[in-house]
Amino acid sequence: MKAKQQNHTGLPIIAKVDVAVCGGSVSAVATATAAARAGASVFLGCAEPYLGEDVCATGQCLSLDIASTAGSPLLKRLFPKKADLPHGMPVAPARIKRILDEALLDAGVTFRFLSYPEQLLFDDQNRVAGVVFATKSGWYAVEAKRVVDLTGLVDFPGEEEDDTDGTECSEGVLAAFAVREGGDGPEVPAPGDERDKTPAHLVRATSRIKLADCAERTCVDAVLAADQALRASLWTKDTLWISDHCSVATADDADLIEGPFPLAEAIRTGEEAGKALAAEALAEPARTGAPRPLSAMDPETRARLCVGCTDPRALREAIGWTRGVPSPDFLDDPEEATVVDVLVVGGGSAGAPAAIAAARAGAKVLCIEHLSRLGGTSTAGSIAHYYYGYRQGFSAECLEAMNAVYGDWRNDYYANPVWKSEWERSEIEKAGGKVWFGSTATGAIVEGRQVVGAIVHTRWGCRAVFAKLVIDSTGNADIAALAGAPTHEAWQDDFVFQGSGTHTRPFRPACRNTDWTFILDSDIADQTRAFVAARRRAGDSAFDMNPLVGTRERRQIVGDVTLTPVDIYLETPWPDTVARCHSNFDTHGMTRFPMFHILPPDRRALDAWLPMGALVPKGWTGLAATGLAVSAQRDTMPVLRM
Repeated sequence: MKAKQQNHTGLPIIAKVDVAVCGGSVSAVATATAAARAGASVFLGCAEPYLGEDVCATGQCLSLDIASTAGSPLLKRLFPKKADLPHGMPVAPARIKRILDEALLDAGVTFRFLSYPEQLLFDDQNRVAGVVFATKSGWYAVEAKRVVDLTGLVDFPGEEEDDTDGTECSEGVLAAFAVREGGDGPEVPAPGDERDKTPAHLVRATSRIKLADCAERTCVDAVLAADQALRASLWTKDTLWISDHCSVATADDADLIEGPFPLAEAIRTGEEAGKALAAEALAEPARTGAPRPLSAMDPETRARLCVGCTDPRALREAIGWTRGVPSPDFLDDPEEATVVDVLVVGGGSAGAPAAIAAARAGAKVLCIEHLSRLGGTSTAGSIAHYYYGYRQGFSAECLEAMNAVYGDWRNDYYANPVWKSEWERSEIEKAGGKVWFGSTATGAIVEGRQVVGAIVHTRWGCRAVFAKLVIDSTGNADIAALAGAPTHEAWQDDFVFQGSGTHTRPFRPACRNTDWTFILDSDIADQTRAFVAARRRAGDSAFDMNPLVGTRERRQIVGDVTLTPVDIYLETPWPDTVARCHSNFDTHGMTRFPMFHILPPDRRALDAWLPMGALVPKGWTGLAATGLAVSAQRDTMPVLRM
């Protein structure tokens, strides 16, 4: 197996445009499409795996205010029939997301999902010349004459610095929606199967929080803690759906989230802004010279922070680079950092149990998860039924807890996704750990060959998190790759790859599974393509879409030990075994291990012993990888991943 050392010498510039739009709200889409129709070249980057986050992610699609669709092409596409919207779910989130995808495509807008706007770039006259986006595969840049930020996360020139000590804060309101089965509230209809037609009612909860005075920014820790409390208060056994994340506003603007969402006004404002931005950009001559950050990072800090882009497509399309690297000031300010014993990056099928176990062992634990729920593929991914798997240990505890606390846990090992994700969250909290939803690690902090932390982007701001141990539960060795530890991908050797898919998320929690495409998990462009294709494939029949790509094969670390099919057939007894795996060779693709030419894998269930040496990158400390990222020959993964 060949080790791959990542290159962190610079960030790629993946596009040169007239206008760059930060954010994926309906207003952002209206801005981008209007600018493109006016003749400008446009790029849009947003943190969610979909567009329309302001109405879909927050649950505001349950309450929209539209008087008329006249004069707005985007509104006409969303609501082709002029009619008053009924109370409840007028349009399923999947339809809104698909229409917004197609609006950008039809207008010729280039866009990327899963991208957080990080910092501006400037030309030699200190004029804005572009923007840097942070992703789970590192950072990339976009050159632009005009940048519009509809997220509140980008520092524009002239903004006041936040010099408050945290005691002088104004009050804000955090709100979230949930849909519950039955009840006396208004019915919330949902498209899809007949079993989705069960009457349900909408509930809403709010929480008062403290907001930083400066630029109406939120205190990251306060909002993330309030988000947790709000979800706990909304959840009941009858919950069918909870909004992906909370909407937030200052107390003075609380009516923005308490009343019907003014969709028509948001689109109209965006379209006007788009036309104006296009006119300004087209009237301005082309910039000369490479864009740069306002201030370069000092070499010592640069050596500690790995923010190079590991997205293979971004590296191929690199057309230039800036002088220096964007400098996150918080890295050198201990008061702005979060310090824990164990940082778990990814709260999925492996990450959530890892966080629970570490917290129970007495460690100070922080688990970060990009989605709004724990459990990953088994919950948010709707693959909620065991095909095979070792059903003792943590799995048995989960089963017992479901039966004891919630009841009606089926004997065929189906896991109600809403129940399981909340149980995992509450277990981490009960053991003293913390969870940050809507959070992605976009860089590694290293000292030599030791990982000591990560740069974490959230929907509310960016933080440096330092830890004694970082558990890379991204399933794609993202932290290992960003740190520069040796990694490997199957496609480096042969064109062999297991099938992938992303599928509908039913209104009522249920099991879904697909295999209809191939997706490179470390490529943000390819993930964007897959999400768009999946929504087109589903059409208007879906209530919502799976927020995860269902990849079965991803980037892996090169560890102290690399398992092979021989180890599985012989049940090699490793002295540092940490887990027992049990399944068959259920591969969704071709095998390539030489032994299989003589002894083809069959459907017989096998045991495999997973050693700690397969979880640790060779030559590195402070980091352990889990899930699909463990060090193993790719044909072993169908057994290990169960």
